[in-house]
Amino acid sequence: AVEMKDLQKQFSRYLSSYPHIFSMMYIPLNCAIVICVYKEGIRDPQSFIPKTSTQLYTALVKALLIRYLRDEKNDMNLKSIDDLPSHVLLQFFKLCKIAYDGIIHQQLIFSDLSPNFNTLGMMQSVPELYADFGESFSHNFLHLTVQEYLAAYHVFHLPALEQERHFRELLKSSHTKNMLIFLAGLSKFGNLDSEVLQSLLLASVEDKLRITTDSLHFLFEAQNPSLIMTLLGSNTVTFSPAQHPNPFDCFALGYCIASSGCSWEIILADCHIHDEELEMLLQGINFITNETGQSVSTPLPRVSILDFRNNCLTSEILRHLTQHPFLLQKLTKLDLSKNKINADACTIMTQSLPLMPCMLNLCLSLNSIGNGGAVTLLSSISSLSSLEQLGLYDTGIGYRDIEALCGQLPLMHKLSLLDVGKNNLTPDSVEALIAALQLNISLKELAISYTALTPKNMSDFAKVVRTNHNLKALYLQGCQVQTDGAIELAFSLSSQESSLTILSLNENNIGREGGVAFAEALRKNVSLVELRLVRNPFEEEATRMLVDCLEYNSTLQRLSLPLCYKSAVSDIVHQKFKERIAWH
Repeated sequence: AVEMKDLQKQFSRYLSSYPHIFSMMYIPLNCAIVICVYKEGIRDPQSFIPKTSTQLYTALVKALLIRYLRDEKNDMNLKSIDDLPSHVLLQFFKLCKIAYDGIIHQQLIFSDLSPNFNTLGMMQSVPELYADFGESFSHNFLHLTVQEYLAAYHVFHLPALEQERHFRELLKSSHTKNMLIFLAGLSKFGNLDSEVLQSLLLASVEDKLRITTDSLHFLFEAQNPSLIMTLLGSNTVTFSPAQHPNPFDCFALGYCIASSGCSWEIILADCHIHDEELEMLLQGINFITNETGQSVSTPLPRVSILDFRNNCLTSEILRHLTQHPFLLQKLTKLDLSKNKINADACTIMTQSLPLMPCMLNLCLSLNSIGNGGAVTLLSSISSLSSLEQLGLYDTGIGYRDIEALCGQLPLMHKLSLLDVGKNNLTPDSVEALIAALQLNISLKELAISYTALTPKNMSDFAKVVRTNHNLKALYLQGCQVQTDGAIELAFSLSSQESSLTILSLNENNIGREGGVAFAEALRKNVSLVELRLVRNPFEEEATRMLVDCLEYNSTLQRLSLPLCYKSAVSDIVHQKFKERIAWH
């Protein structure tokens, strides 16, 4: 009983280490195959435990052939399928050709084989239920996957040019994917030129290579790390799947990353992934270490973008990422917005800041970090000396967090975009932020949307618009600016000193007088390129004045106005400025 428990634990560890094998077990026959091959592997020291689908089915086919030979009173030790007696090997190749023709024509049942046809134990004979006369039999392979393996074996023994032709043509058919996976495992792509293979497995987009989940599967099945190194070279490779990647997709991705020496852009936005999938990615990286006894390839692969927007990841995944420093050392963008990240992530990230010297874009927006949760991170954020964009929109941060950030802003010499909108910012927080802006010469875009601003805050922002020539974009959507605050901003925009190019004031309850003030300011302003004034109660007169000012202002390319006032503008005027006005 103890031995059985130990065996169960070993088998469980085996399956967790090879998710592609585990994923096959939902089919009862595959489940039986995996268990039988695994038991044989641990029983016979000369056998091995399969780690790929090809290895698994090679072991199965050999076992079927050995059973056939024993029935024929031949107890030979079959080390390779190609070692079969010549007459048996000839029959085996006939079976492979039948399997191949069946896959190509999507045929699973073969009625044209004689009842005495020698199937070598690979097929089963079944009486046909409806026969025209007499007794009639049809044949089918033990399982579709067995047929796909034998079909791949047929192609594998064709000349190299024929293999290439078959691979190129069959890539276009969805029903031949498993056969091609087996072909990759059998051939290890040893007969194909690397340039030909690159054209088959990778798409070239501008100066980057794009890799698909199918290509990841083929490369993993081939188990040829040196081929991956040659194939990907020193290029930038993008992985951006069209649909939700399963655990094996992520496992194969990790394997290919660890086998390469190129730069990777991993874009898994809106893929509904959980920690488990990313853990599989890291497990795929570890696969190389476990199999070769060495670390990842040399030169080291580089990961420049990790885009995990809008998924179900928790803070724990950051802890796993830090266990692979090479994933962070060349990272320029880490986007974890709209996940399930909490304050723990900030603590983990603070410890990892020295590992991310190249970070340009860090986004934690739309996560529940909480008031005070980011203090540790923001107190050290200037150590990311290359950081250009920081996103903290709707994270629940408050005064203490902003206070920590304000202490770092004067030291952040490359920060160009900061988004702290929709948080628990107090008027004092905003005042401290505005004061810190005066000491930062790099910030070009500030987003502080959905923050309740006081008249004092608005006066301070009006001064910023007039005097801060570095700031080019200011986003104050839903900030309770009101008419008086809008008039102050409009006055600053009318100044020749203003350098602002984008101003967003949507949803701010700006009335008629505010709209008129902006219309007058636009007649004088020479810097503004875009002005957003949607969902404000301007009334029709102010709307007409705003549109009319486009006659005198040539720099403003986009004016966004409330749709409800569109009728206030004549069709002639609307037609004249239709490229510059957006109604919402």
